[in-house]
Amino acid sequence: MSLISRLLQPFAFVRALARLKMGDAGHNYRLCHRLYTRGMAGAARKLETVNRFLTGADISCSAEIGEGLALPHSGGVVIGGLCVIGRNCVIYQQVTLGYRGDHDRSDGQPHVGNDVMVGAGAKILGPVKIGDGAVVGANAVVVSDVPAGALAVGIPAQVKEGAGAGMLGPTEK
Repeated sequence: MSLISRLLQPFAFVRALARLKMGDAGHNYRLCHRLYTRGMAGAARKLETVNRFLTGADISCSAEIGEGLALPHSGGVVIGGLCVIGRNCVIYQQVTLGYRGDHDRSDGQPHVGNDVMVGAGAKILGPVKIGDGAVVGANAVVVSDVPAGALAVGIPAQVKEGAGAGMLGPTEK
């Protein structure tokens, strides 16, 4: 069977993408964001939908994400359109970064600093700032600012100063 006839088979395109390692949510976001910033918002939104299907991560192409983002288990990750994420962050499965639920969306979205680790199931909601080197524990619900190097745990998250510093180890700058 020729290559062309294989590509014309149902779902062959999706299987080919999966084989080419296109299932990486971070790389797919970069392509979507590049299209979005170059004025091709329609194409970016369509690729965003394909990304959601392939990886299970819903990452808006209008979000600002720094280099080195790690999504070890991307399933269920939701990153809203106005979120800003710094460099070398680690975000685990089922994490949500977005609005608090205001219907007019005037409350803003999170700003996450550099070298931040967000544990599985955590929710970071509204116009909060997560400082550099902070750690957000699994299933924490963050609705207020977290200073640099701190640990945020619980529902609602309580901040433990200095407890998060160095948990990710040294990173290359």
